Order: sequence, then structure tokens, then C-alpha cells
Amino acid sequence: MPEGLRLALTTFTVAPMRAARIARRAARSAMLWSPLVGAVLAAVAGAVLLGGRFLFAGPDVWVHSLRTELFLAPLLASVLAVIALAVLTRGLHLDGFADTVDGLASHKPAEQALAIMSEGPVGALGAAALVLCLLTDVLALATSTLEHHGTQALLMAVLTSRVAMVWACTPGIPAARAHGMGALEARSPLYFP
Repeated sequence: MPEGLRLALTTFTVAPMRAARIARRAARSAMLWSPLVGAVLAAVAGAVLLGGRFLFAGPDVWVHSLRTELFLAPLLASVLAVIALAVLTRGLHLDGFADTVDGLASHKPAEQALAIMSEGPVGALGAAALVLCLLTDVLALATSTLEHHGTQALLMAVLTSRVAMVWACTPGIPAARAHGMGALEARSPLYFP
């Protein structure tokens, strides 16, 4: 297995494998593999969404229970799909989001805000933002599912986020710190010689 793919899987998923060696070239490759890894995550979450909708609505939903079809089945299936994505990614994006909100909401200078973001516990604003973000995710996915576009919306959201990660690693977007994983990945996909 290519080193970059192994690093992408061990960093961005719960894949039970030995971690790859972290180096600049591997980080570059991992970022380039991230959309494919995201596609696999989206496919699994999409299957959970479809399965959950069938499970909660039943096969005769189209004929007998319009109210269940319009509300309960898409909502519960969306909850399962969002949980599946969180579990499959170890909540890495959720943790990062909460830490970012805590750091930005502190109104501290950059170095102090970065220190707040790297601390272990999530603050009140980070927790509140995380809950609101997850509620928004579930409701948006349930609405798309109700319109029979849930799987497509899920796939596009996950893939867009992974492509955005690659794009964020281009020249002109520096890492917050001079060391760490972010510094290895910053500017790597399109800039690395």
C-alpha cells in the first residue's frame, strides 16, 4: 500500500492499520489521497442513510404512511449517517471545529488563541457550536433525503470537504505553526517539488 494512502487512512479514518511514517512527501500524498478516502467514507455513510431510511420507514412507506415518510424516516436515517461519519473519522473534524470556535471566540492574540485550540477540553462556545453544527448537518441531510437527494447531498458534502482540504494546502495559505502535521501538509499538494 502506498505510504501516502496509509497515512490518509490512519489520519482521516478509524482504519485499523499501522500508522504510516510521517514525512513531507507522505503528507503531500496523503492530502492527494484524501478525496478518494472521503469518497469511501461517503459511500459507507450513504449506505447507512439508505439502510436507515428503509429500516425506519419500512418497504411499504410509499403506500401506507405518508407522515412517517415525510418526517421520521429521513430524520432518523440522517442521524445515523452523521453518526457514522463521525465514528468513521474519529470525530477529527468535529474536534477541530470545536477547538477553532474556542480559539476564535477567545479574542486573544494569535499565539494565545492557538494555545487555547490545542488544549484538551472543549469550551462552552465550542460545545454549543458543535451541537448547532451537528443539528444543522442532520436537518440539512434529512431535508435532502426527503427530496430524494440525500445520498447525492452526502456524497457531495464529503467530497467537497476533502477537495477543500487539498486546496487549503496550496501556496499562499500558511500553516498556523512552523511544526506539526499542519506544517507538513501546508503547501504540499501543489507546491512540493
